[in-house]
Amino acid sequence: MMTAKNSSSCPQCGVLSHRVHTVTMRHHLRFPHSGDKLDGIYFYCRDRECETAYFSGKKEQYPVAAMQSQPQITEGVICFCFGISEAKFNAYAQRGRSDDFFEKLDELAYDSECHCKIKNPAGRGCLKVFKALSV
Repeated sequence: MMTAKNSSSCPQCGVLSHRVHTVTMRHHLRFPHSGDKLDGIYFYCRDRECETAYFSGKKEQYPVAAMQSQPQITEGVICFCFGISEAKFNAYAQRGRSDDFFEKLDELAYDSECHCKIKNPAGRGCLKVFKALSV
């Protein structure tokens, strides 16, 4: 469950967004933004229609266009460790193979090292997002 400290509404679209670590931001923001002094608490907006990626309570905002991961975000990638998009998941789900999808994702995660905190612009793993899509 998100608390006020760990979540905030995006100033552009109003979607409830969660806190993200600055190390994650530095890996995703393009230069020169990656070198900005990132003080305070930042949040990541997951709404793919929103132009804002990161924002703070201090009114700082970084657009999706300022991110190295912009192409993947635009393509609907959910799993940044293995490049798995929402469309790829939906293809499994439409064929009634969601269980196969989760089994393969588990194998990939256990056979290699996931670096979700850095690779995913949200700084989190993808499993909860895929599980929510399967409902």
